Amino acid sequence: QKSGVLEWCDGTITFGDYLTKIPDGAHSRYHSEDWAAMDCRRHIHKATNAGKDERKRAFIQTCSKLKPVFRYFFYEYYNKPSVWHGKKQAYARSVASSSIVGYIVGLGDRHVQNILIDTQTAEFIHIDLGVAFDQGKMLPIPETIPFRLTRDVIDGLGICGTQGLFKKSCEITLELMRRYADTLITIIEVFLYDPLYQWQLSPQKALQLQQQFDKTNDSVASSSSRASGKTSMQPASSSTSSSIVGESVTTGLTN
Repeated sequence: QKSGVLEWCDGTITFGDYLTKIPDGAHSRYHSEDWAAMDCRRHIHKATNAGKDERKRAFIQTCSKLKPVFRYFFYEYYNKPSVWHGKKQAYARSVASSSIVGYIVGLGDRHVQNILIDTQTAEFIHIDLGVAFDQGKMLPIPETIPFRLTRDVIDGLGICGTQGLFKKSCEITLELMRRYADTLITIIEVFLYDPLYQWQLSPQKALQLQQQFDKTNDSVASSSSRASGKTSMQPASSSTSSSIVGESVTTGLTN
């Protein structure tokens, strides 16, 4: 038998629901003339098999038709200047720390329905951690970026963007993880010497997961699609150790 523990996250909304929920998502409320999220996905999908230049043009055009709006979240939920400022700082720190920790453990599947926003604290809460230890790199279209830092995520960081508090918080988080690398690797080595099927992704399951990504507007991938792979993967401690010491840092960021 298999068992687990679930925790309900009170007072939260998904990042995706705030941005694109039909009919009252922030994109439609603040930029009603912009393309809908599904229209953007269709436009990008049409260029999937085209050349590099054509794919780039499709991406740039899509970006011009869907402007970031997450800054308005803070205006809507925190109308006192001092509270607004504090929540912006909490948001920046949580995005930074969760991004670095996610990179270290190779956390993938970070679509907008797998990230919650705590409306009380303005902090990121990551859910659905089934694609970890760089399994996302095994997908037919590999996940090659280290963490989600899309335009709407950056929009919430304020005028300094990825510089300032966000950058400093990333540096502090990585410094702390390197300082306690031995402890972290000891914990991760459990998965190396006693691997669990739940943390392995077969080619068949990878294809199924990729197909789910392509179906709808950032739909939630079913947890059963990654629960029983049988092929081996790169040892967790090897990948994690390299990330901690900075041997294989990927710097690509999404737009």
